[in-house]
Order: sequence, then C-alpha cells, then structure tokens
Amino acid sequence: KSELNKLENKIVVKREENAKFPETEAAISSQIEETTCQIAQHKEDKEVTGKMLAAQQEKVASLREFLATKEEEKETLETEARRQESEIASLEKLIMAQPPQTEVQKVKQLYKSLTDKKSAIEEELIELQKERCVCGRGKDRE
Repeated sequence: KSELNKLENKIVVKREENAKFPETEAAISSQIEETTCQIAQHKEDKEVTGKMLAAQQEKVASLREFLATKEEEKETLETEARRQESEIASLEKLIMAQPPQTEVQKVKQLYKSLTDKKSAIEEELIELQKERCVCGRGKDRE
C-alpha cells in the first residue's frame, strides 16, 4: 500500500508539473522573444553607433586638415611679419642716419641766402662791367 501511495503521489506531482508546463513554456517563449528583440535592438544601436563613429572620425580628419591649413597660414604670416619688422628696422636706421628736419631747413636757408648773395654780386659785377665799359669809352673819346 505504501508503494501505491508513492506512485499516486508521483502521478499527482507529474500532473502538477504538466499543468504548469504551458505557463513555463509561455514564460520561456516570452523571454526568448524579449531577448531576440533586445539582440535586434542591440545590433541596430551598434550599427547607428558605428555610423556616428565614422561621421565623428570624418569630422576629426576634416578638422585636422583645417588645422594644418591654418598652421601653414600662421607660418606664412609670421614670416611676412618678420620680413616687415626687418624692413621697419632698416627704415628706422635710415631715418636716424638723416639729419633732423631743422638742420635740413637751416641748410636750405643758408643755400638760398648764399645763392641770393651770389646773384646780387653777379648783378653788381655786371653793373661794374657796364660802368667800366662806359668809363672806358669815355677815356677813348678824350
């Protein structure tokens, strides 16, 4: 009788397990479906992330190229600035070597004064020569 009870108990347990099986099967199927959706979403996210990464890498490459161009422009401008600084230094030396403007004015005034005196002396000389010629003729006449 004890074995019969044991067998009946086993039958009851198996029936309970079998009764739960559709629920367990549905739960497992639901988990499989959910996991499949998560995998698909993960693949899609990975693809989108890959595209975003490629776009970012392209942008970085473009910015590096832009930076290289700007570096070249900077070097060109620095070279031009050094050339102009050198030219300015040369001009400053030239300016410093020239006499001050007041000295130039004094020399111009002195030159004009001497030129005026020379002209006056030349005119006086011409007058004297005319007088000499006049006087000389007079002597010849006498």
